Amino acid sequence: MTPVQTPPPPPAPLPPAAPPGLTLDEFLARYAGAYVEVIDGVVKEIPPMPKMHHGRACVRMGRFVDEYAEAHRPGVVCGNDTFVVIRTNPLRIRGADVAYWSQEKL
Repeated sequence: MTPVQTPPPPPAPLPPAAPPGLTLDEFLARYAGAYVEVIDGVVKEIPPMPKMHHGRACVRMGRFVDEYAEAHRPGVVCGNDTFVVIRTNPLRIRGADVAYWSQEKL
């Protein structure tokens, strides 16, 4: 007697295509200084401001990264929800707690 093999399940359906979103220039014109991020062209409000524990962790990490960069690899370290453009099509911008850019990327 041979065991019965069940066929694999069908693949999951693809998610719907994202609606056309903002360009980087449109985002900067409309939302500069706002507490938002852009995920695949859609503006998302950032949850309420983090509490003291989160802020303290960000300061410590920023200090560590900045000291390392100064000693070993010059670049720029930023914090405090600095806008970081991840990609432009579709637009994705995140507010980084701590970010580092090497001299070559500036």
